[in-house]
Amino acid sequence: MSALRLMAVAAVLACSLGVGAQPPLVTLEPVASGFDNPLFVTHAGDGSGRLFVVERGGKIRVVLPGGGVQSTPFLDIGPSGLNLISTQGYTQGLLGLAFHPDFAQSGRLFLHASDRETGGVMILEFIVSPPSAPVVQATPTVILGPLPQLDFDHSGGTVAFGPNDGMLCISLGDGGGQGDPHGNGQNLSTPQGSILRIDVDHPTPPLAYGIPVDNPHVGEAGASPEIFAHGFRNPYRFSFDRGGDHRLFVGDVGQRRIEEIDIVIAGGNYGWSIREGSECFNPANFESPLPTCDSVGLTSPIHEYLRPPTEPFAAVTGGVVYRGSRSAQLWGMYVFGDFQTGEIWALQELGTGDWICHDLMDTSLFISSFGEDEEGEIYLTDFFGGELLRVAPEPMQVMVNGSVLR
Repeated sequence: MSALRLMAVAAVLACSLGVGAQPPLVTLEPVASGFDNPLFVTHAGDGSGRLFVVERGGKIRVVLPGGGVQSTPFLDIGPSGLNLISTQGYTQGLLGLAFHPDFAQSGRLFLHASDRETGGVMILEFIVSPPSAPVVQATPTVILGPLPQLDFDHSGGTVAFGPNDGMLCISLGDGGGQGDPHGNGQNLSTPQGSILRIDVDHPTPPLAYGIPVDNPHVGEAGASPEIFAHGFRNPYRFSFDRGGDHRLFVGDVGQRRIEEIDIVIAGGNYGWSIREGSECFNPANFESPLPTCDSVGLTSPIHEYLRPPTEPFAAVTGGVVYRGSRSAQLWGMYVFGDFQTGEIWALQELGTGDWICHDLMDTSLFISSFGEDEEGEIYLTDFFGGELLRVAPEPMQVMVNGSVLR
């Protein structure tokens, strides 16, 4: 396991603790290791207790309920398998995985991946037969794409089904380059820089999917009807809260100064590249925001943080809302982190609708994703360390005769 930097240094630039608030006590438990650049972890919702770890190079590995890793990959679309993907750009590869809500019966799963020929984003569907099979033996259907990625980065990377409606949501970055050179963030005619929402259960030929009639830009001249919300730079990781109103949280990776967390609503415009977070973006000088900009109609983040000056390549890794049973103190908080700094935080919503941030832990991990198991416990993947770890409550300290018992 990578060593944890259990430092007393607070994440000053990233998290200001509310007055009187007590941060949850958490630790990290190693679950499995030996993965090759793991980028995502999720479950199938089929009652099997399996976890599925997505590797950037194209493999999906299975972590069995007992903690061991299945020797044969569940699926391999990389060079050693179906050879479907490109890893030319740093944010290319096999990026995301979503199991259909009725996977236990249908065996359907969906991948967010980079096309080998063009580098563009594509959404693939596989059908596992039977759904309990340990290995996928099938050829995919291309559901969407490949969509052009002109600079081979800012690919987004998440696919997930909405708990309320069963629609498949997809995150796409602005297509790459510094400062949104292609102008995709505010361009509704392109799906880039957006969260898309499609219906994979009711295709409308020649499309392999349907357009939900309540998507906000349906019927709008020149707009891509798949768009659910736009104005993102690189919404790499998003998730639905499995509790409450099932809100959609996204971590949007910034250009140079600001990393942000947003709650996504239908038709929302999250500002890129008019703004980076709540600051007015300056395309002529990324380090010096403009004093004013036209922010009418833009939705502000619920939380943002400045990149530490010593960590110019910091990038937010969007997380999940904790709905497990092991930590009452953490319940209902949104847990997220930063890829390069390795810091882990939790956002807590107050009754006023405001959010306060708790600094949970400073680590030496390169946090590439957070995910959940079937019980709602939180896991994370360490990109360079090749590990899967569980975020767990730290035992309460009890003093007896001056000694600490756990």
